Amino acid sequence: MPITTIDPVVALLVIDLQAGFTGAPAVDPVSEIAARAGQLANTFRDRGLPVVLLNVVGGAPGRTDNSSIGSGPLPDGWADLLPELGRRKSDHTISKVRWVRSMTPGSTST
Repeated sequence: MPITTIDPVVALLVIDLQAGFTGAPAVDPVSEIAARAGQLANTFRDRGLPVVLLNVVGGAPGRTDNSSIGSGPLPDGWADLLPELGRRKSDHTISKVRWVRSMTPGSTST
């Protein structure tokens, strides 16, 4: 669906579309999701609106409750943003070391 209206005071946040998650289960392949996110990012860029690309570079030190990333060092390139995003120098990038576990209704965050 083409984008027809974007609020003039807005930013696009693209979260965790990085090499380490390309094999993760998703409704659509991650590369297709990244391609659509890249198209949306280009629309924002063309309108002079901010694009923020976030990746995760590891788990918080000492945390053992989430083993999805593992406890050892990550492979080279694991945190690299996917090329489909079309990263530009004007984009803001943030690397994070913590993530939020999936929450189920009625659960609480620790």
